[in-house]
Amino acid sequence: MKYYSLSVIFCCVTLLGFSQKIKWENNYAKALELTRNTDKMLLIYFVNGVDKEAERKINQDIFKSDELKSLANDFIIYKIDTNTNSRDSRYNERLISSYNYNRVFPAIKVAVVPSYNAPELFTKFDDAGIKLFFKTLKNLK
Repeated sequence: MKYYSLSVIFCCVTLLGFSQKIKWENNYAKALELTRNTDKMLLIYFVNGVDKEAERKINQDIFKSDELKSLANDFIIYKIDTNTNSRDSRYNERLISSYNYNRVFPAIKVAVVPSYNAPELFTKFDDAGIKLFFKTLKNLK
């Protein structure tokens, strides 16, 4: 019975560790405030729903990866979907015009405070682009 109980506890802890998901912030003002108050960087994910294959690859290879989960404590992650009409739409348009002024979708921008250290907008999500993305994130820490 003792070993059975230990096995159940071990399985539960293991499952909780594997099921850890990245926390998305859904309010821009709150995301910005958290960024300023915690010295975390803001990672902005721009999507418009047109290139579904690229968005699927980004979700699978970046946002569901263990690599990003290990770095997630350094970032506030905010998603801008141009197809969603929300109360943050005016903020989203400002962010698009500031960080994604060529309106390339999908794209990811890491906004670093101070902003002069911020990397370029990430728009290439092939295997080499994803490796560069993670290398850049690790170098920002």
